[in-house]
Amino acid sequence: MVEIARIVRTYAAVLAWPIVAVVAVLVYRKVIPSMLPGAKIKLIVFGLTIQTSIPVLEQSVRESLGGRGLTKDQLSLLQKLRSDGRAAVDKTQLEMARRLRNAGLIRHCPEEEYLQNATEIEITILGRLLVEAAENQ
Repeated sequence: MVEIARIVRTYAAVLAWPIVAVVAVLVYRKVIPSMLPGAKIKLIVFGLTIQTSIPVLEQSVRESLGGRGLTKDQLSLLQKLRSDGRAAVDKTQLEMARRLRNAGLIRHCPEEEYLQNATEIEITILGRLLVEAAENQ
């Protein structure tokens, strides 16, 4: 009887992690593909469905920033806007704000005006996502 218990315990020890892995894959089978680098995401904008991958979306934002990544000053401004909400337009930072606006990371208020005539700027959802991603790295 002791021998059977020892064999069962050995099999349980050997099979424990593979069983946990199989259960995890079964439970999260719908989420796992979206975490893969080549995974497709679907965006619906103005009734049009766009299917793309995360690297393509990342490249799109980078191209909107003139082929460069975010500078420390740009990231700092986005973080400030995320934490404080709308902020008055700093006329000395118009060029930086213009690049962020063109990339879809901020918007100016009122929207009917040109950026240089706007009174405030605020972060967009895309800008929030970018800040959160930068902070989680």
